[in-house]
Amino acid sequence: MNKFNVTYRQLCLTSMAGLVCMLSLLSSPGMAAENTASSAETNTATTELLPDSQLAEQQEYFQQQIQQLESQSGPFEPGLIEVLSDMGRWYQDQGQHEQAIEVYSRALHILRVNEGLYAEAQLRILDSLIFNYKAVQNWRLADDRHHLRFRLARKLYIPGTTKYLDAVATQGNWRLQVNGGNLLERSIGQQIEEARNLQQLYQQSIGELSAEVDTEADKTDRSLVLLPIAHGQAIAAYQQSNLLLEMPTSYFQGDGQRYRLRTVCYPVAGPSADSGSGGGAAVQLAEGRDNLSNVASGGQVSRVCSSERINNPAYMNSRNNERQLQLERAALSMQAAIQQLQLLVQTLDPQQNHEARRYYASQLSELEVGYIRLQRDIRRNSLRWSQIGIR
Repeated sequence: MNKFNVTYRQLCLTSMAGLVCMLSLLSSPGMAAENTASSAETNTATTELLPDSQLAEQQEYFQQQIQQLESQSGPFEPGLIEVLSDMGRWYQDQGQHEQAIEVYSRALHILRVNEGLYAEAQLRILDSLIFNYKAVQNWRLADDRHHLRFRLARKLYIPGTTKYLDAVATQGNWRLQVNGGNLLERSIGQQIEEARNLQQLYQQSIGELSAEVDTEADKTDRSLVLLPIAHGQAIAAYQQSNLLLEMPTSYFQGDGQRYRLRTVCYPVAGPSADSGSGGGAAVQLAEGRDNLSNVASGGQVSRVCSSERINNPAYMNSRNNERQLQLERAALSMQAAIQQLQLLVQTLDPQQNHEARRYYASQLSELEVGYIRLQRDIRRNSLRWSQIGIR
């Protein structure tokens, strides 16, 4: 962990704006890489890194097993899945993530050939691939495998079940991290849309869980499953609100016409009496009152009008009103998620679920601070535009 992140984390922990601070820290690309590196250190802590000579011997051992199985039953022998998975984990423990990705990818392909495209055993290999893609900071392929994992879970598990909601929480946490740190380098408009989609995913998952609870034990289990969902929904709403505050007014759709026509009239000097009716004197354009004195004596002054296109103030005001409306909706969504989280925490048994209760209580405190800050920023945004106009 670099010195900057250590200092920044300490400031986060002592700051009243913990939610804002920690979200920006945990979702930043640098911190995402650091979290991956820390996980890799944990996984390799129990495996001593081997010298080059022993590495070659171990590689040769795996290669011999693979060649033996291939010679007996061909390149899609099911037994290869276990050997390749062991080899991939060994590469991973040695910090050779590119090699691990190559081996795990082959194991996944063989598994899909033998057991089908929706085999549950794929989840374990996909988790390993995701870990290694994150280790080399290949965010796009990590995101692709995350989406593949979620599509598979949706095929395998019934909506509302614990396994299904666990898959939603895993997918949601990754998408929050990607969106918060903009790991995929999306536009701010795409980030706002992603935050909206995340909220819909969380809300749909909550609605799919059966509301019928027979016993207090069932209620506690239900709360433990729903807590990360409600927590993620609140953070997604907070992300959306902050992105809306950063978005220029031109992003929002206004009502009516963007431009309107304005009639502008100018005084124009006609031909003088000395020039004669057939003299064809040049017409002089007087662009202001001061220029009228330049008109030749005896000439006639007429007014010429034309139309020009200008910005429509009503349209520009409606754009900012749309921003305010979206901000207020996001704030209401965050408030509803906080209230849902409060109810779920209250159902946890203080003795049996002490750690979960303490963790989500601290998260609630940070979310409430973030919500207060959000309300203040929304009021400031409204006041700023009413005072200085639309940018």
